[in-house]
Amino acid sequence: MRRVETIRTLERFESVLHDWNDLARRDGPPLPYLRHEWLSAWWRGFGERAALAIFVARDGETLTAALPLMRSWRTLAGVPLRALHSIGSNVGFPDLLRDPDHPDDLGLVLEAALLRGGTDVLLVKGTLARSPKDAWVRDWLKREGYAYETAPCGEFYLDAREGVTGYHAGRPSKLLNNASKRSRQLSRQGTVSYERVRGGGPWDPAIEEALGISMRSWKARSGTAIGQQPYFRVFLAELARRFGPRDEVELCFLRVNGTAIAFRMGVSDREVFVDQEIAFDEAWRRYSPGTLVALHSDEALISAGIREINLGIDFSWKENWAPLHRERIEWIIYPKGSPLAAFARAARRVREGLVRKASRQR
Repeated sequence: MRRVETIRTLERFESVLHDWNDLARRDGPPLPYLRHEWLSAWWRGFGERAALAIFVARDGETLTAALPLMRSWRTLAGVPLRALHSIGSNVGFPDLLRDPDHPDDLGLVLEAALLRGGTDVLLVKGTLARSPKDAWVRDWLKREGYAYETAPCGEFYLDAREGVTGYHAGRPSKLLNNASKRSRQLSRQGTVSYERVRGGGPWDPAIEEALGISMRSWKARSGTAIGQQPYFRVFLAELARRFGPRDEVELCFLRVNGTAIAFRMGVSDREVFVDQEIAFDEAWRRYSPGTLVALHSDEALISAGIREINLGIDFSWKENWAPLHRERIEWIIYPKGSPLAAFARAARRVREGLVRKASRQR
């Protein structure tokens, strides 16, 4: 018997951990963003200003579809709207989930979100473009008569299936030559070492040390250093606590005479590693410490069996490190009968038309 539940508390969400991860593994390729541990860590760090609204479908006791959402106000085309939107979409791609043996159950959770949600817009981020799931959602929305739009998003990643040798062969020679030069220069400043904190940690002092580096990075001047943001502190600590026992956290430090000057942190799911944060002490910029710690971490991960290095959301600087691009979609779905949604949709179209007209006139 099919049924749909709306999960509104973290305690209830914690109770479905194993069922959720079983569904994520049946849904498709590994990706930490889809794991219960990642979503719950994000919620503990970032979710205090929103209300949890996770929709799940079951066939008997088996979880067959899931839509990890939260409820808050969002602005679309300048119009404030009551929104249901993906948990963690600021730093990841928490896609909707479906059991390949029960694909139509995805419609149950979409319908519940659109009809029961009391919302003006549904925003879901992360579906792989031109995938069977993409096609299914489009067909379902058209069949059920829902207006929708899509916005492109994506990620840069590196195919590491050829091992460390293939990894080096695929790196720009300029990058490798510069790294070798900087490493030699840095060694003249003292004893250079790398430390990889994994497994059981200890995590609290390691994360505090990483946050301290972020406060000495260039990001601190602009107010974007993770050490300046309490919710990031909680998020990273929760990632370590939840992924650490399975040896799925990488926190790599670059040290000179024992003092950490750069770090890189991320999490993995089976053969896919997703980068979460990298930072270096601005005082050591001339030695390219961010490049050095990333190269060392990549090599160690690939040697341990990682076959994809994923740098996440596609900021342009990442292309130098991970030249492959995977296109994803953000769904913008409008429930029926919301005047605010209709107004926002019209305003969005007008704005897009003006942008196109301006571009033609250049």
